Amino acid sequence: MVWSLSIKLMMLGLMLVGVWWMGPWALDPSRGESFQPLHPALVGAPNPHTKNGIININVGTLQELETLPGIGTVLAQRILDYRKHHGAFSSIDDLQNIHGIGKVRMARLRSLITI
Repeated sequence: MVWSLSIKLMMLGLMLVGVWWMGPWALDPSRGESFQPLHPALVGAPNPHTKNGIININVGTLQELETLPGIGTVLAQRILDYRKHHGAFSSIDDLQNIHGIGKVRMARLRSLITI
């Protein structure tokens, strides 16, 4: 019991140190600071390859594809390589032909992409 209490107190101490250390860098809404998500659909950034913030996978760039959840540099490059070798996607579901994009990832992407 004493052991678990000491571990909990150490964890609390570390958390408080982290909060104290991050204090000067924390966002302050009174100064107009706010967190901005990366995906254009969430921030409404104008983009020639998007329509209403939805990325067109047939023309999206590497950087645009990387903003999608679960799509990093490697998967974005695989999408571009697939497009280069097979031509334009005829269906959103064609993304599942790319190694690393399965049903779960596809479900997260479905509302954020178009062809």
